[in-house]
Amino acid sequence: MKFLYKRGVFLVKLFLPFAALFSTKVNTFLQSRKEEERIFTQKEFFGKNIWFHCASLGEYEQAKPLIHYYSDKGFMCVVSFFSPSGYKIIKPKESKSMYVTYLPIESRSDVKAFIESVKPEKIFWIKYELWLITLEEIFAAKIPTYLVSARFYEGHFISKWWAGLWRNCLSRFTRVFVQEEDSKNLLLRLGLESIVSGDLRFDNVLNMVKSKNYHDDVSNWSKKENVLILGSSWPKEEEIAFAFLKTNPLVNGIIVPHDVSIQHISAIKNQLKELDISFSLWSSGDLKEGHQVLVVDVIGVLSQLYPHARLAFVGGGFSGALHNVLEPLAWNLPVVTGPKIHKNWEAKDAFDKNILIIVKQYSDLQKVWEELTVSNRPIEYIQKNSGALNVIISNL
Repeated sequence: MKFLYKRGVFLVKLFLPFAALFSTKVNTFLQSRKEEERIFTQKEFFGKNIWFHCASLGEYEQAKPLIHYYSDKGFMCVVSFFSPSGYKIIKPKESKSMYVTYLPIESRSDVKAFIESVKPEKIFWIKYELWLITLEEIFAAKIPTYLVSARFYEGHFISKWWAGLWRNCLSRFTRVFVQEEDSKNLLLRLGLESIVSGDLRFDNVLNMVKSKNYHDDVSNWSKKENVLILGSSWPKEEEIAFAFLKTNPLVNGIIVPHDVSIQHISAIKNQLKELDISFSLWSSGDLKEGHQVLVVDVIGVLSQLYPHARLAFVGGGFSGALHNVLEPLAWNLPVVTGPKIHKNWEAKDAFDKNILIIVKQYSDLQKVWEELTVSNRPIEYIQKNSGALNVIISNL
């Protein structure tokens, strides 16, 4: 199996330059890595360093409480990404206490050179991404390495008969911190130890709310009590929300699409025009008071827009790729989403506690809006489930 894995990695790396000729995403993946490699080789690391690896932006959001904890203690936090999207958003946010780079792609020599350059005192691997060659080199360096905010569920590949290499990899972490009891029980059946810490995302969204990051221009545009926000939406959620907004012209909508490509934003604009719904674009910087809808055609501002709304409609619930429901809950917003929430334990838990509501069509959304009442239950749910940072730090 190890031979097949290494051979597969070799073939993929061999194929990527060819694929880049036909795929903009693959080309961006390779070119941005090449540029970062040039920057990284000129960087010198001194003092105390901690290495955090995040697959993409979502994992970075989980790591933020730990990153802030070590930054406040005078450590340099080196954050590596696999995804260009995560790298591109966080790289501009570098500071004296945080350096952002890419994870070497399964190369013993590159990983060894990375470790020798950074000299990390500890390594935190966020959630998943069990790169076998990379982690073998890390374990060989005998650096304390922790898997944090991990989650394993029934049917997860780690329990398959052929996943012995990955189970062995899990067993070599200094500690494995999982989000909930189901993950711990699954690992126990596989002979693996773990500690239930909770999910660092709860800590992160509480810190987000404390920052009180608002947009005055959005507040001036409409009253909070009259705003539906559509967060990280896919076409199905947009279809339902647009029908709702057409029927309720006194309700304002903030549309934050999952896909902000020129093609998709153009499709949204055309749909709104056909429905005779007036709108402004975030990127234009011209939010007109008389417009019913604000279309956010940039990435990275969704979490700051939730406090301007009365109800959050979180995207991905029809495709099975549910976006973060904790952010709107932390802003004490009731949340609705589509029915496919089985991959997200926190969404299922919030649904069981009647904090999250499932909608399947326009009439469901209409009913929720009409019967909506204000309470402190969402934020209380977030507060009750926070504290993962303290559990992790106390068990290092």
